[in-house]
Amino acid sequence: MTNDNDLKGLNKIVKQTKTDLSLENNGKIVNAVKSEKSNIVINRLSFSEEDFYDENGEYKYYEEEGKLPWQDYFKVLTNMEKVKQLSYNFSTLINGTETFDTKKLATNIVTSADDGTISFDNIFVGFDKENTPDDYEMPIAKYGVEVGLSPFESDTYRIVGKEEIKTPAGTFNCTAIEAIGDFDENLKIWMINDKPGIIAKVIKDLPGSFGHYWVFELTEIK
Repeated sequence: MTNDNDLKGLNKIVKQTKTDLSLENNGKIVNAVKSEKSNIVINRLSFSEEDFYDENGEYKYYEEEGKLPWQDYFKVLTNMEKVKQLSYNFSTLINGTETFDTKKLATNIVTSADDGTISFDNIFVGFDKENTPDDYEMPIAKYGVEVGLSPFESDTYRIVGKEEIKTPAGTFNCTAIEAIGDFDENLKIWMINDKPGIIAKVIKDLPGSFGHYWVFELTEIK
């Protein structure tokens, strides 16, 4: 990490482009990369787990499961058998800015004719096999007869409506869902209505100084 002391005194330009700058100061190289304000709209998710319960502590959304768009697993399986890979832009909001750090993630889709399941790397944790942290096994997600919110395991969710959204992969009619994830993480998930099994976009918002704001956007269906 660079601090002000690294730049005190005489600095020699080692490299300069439209996006990169490298300076030499007392034998130490200091690198800087130009960041531009992202065109991603920041939509912080302000709901909490308490919003899903009434004043008596009763869950208010028991009927939501029947409203999810992917009720027919045969249609999910038929659609996903035609898909070999899904790719997403994974964008992390840099703290204190309106700028995102974006990288590409990809997951291969594997369907099994024997047991009728669909499995894939759960890239919604923020990495794929190309970017897997050391000593960490890539989590695997599976669609079975009970699809639910898979690959998200939340039982606390509600449908907020039908929305048309545009991603780098195209424009899709979706069912939008708000949910509570692990460690009080807020989720918003856009499930594509006519492409069962494929998620168009996800926001994962964990507030606080040690939190994060992540956006996953579908870029390609192969």
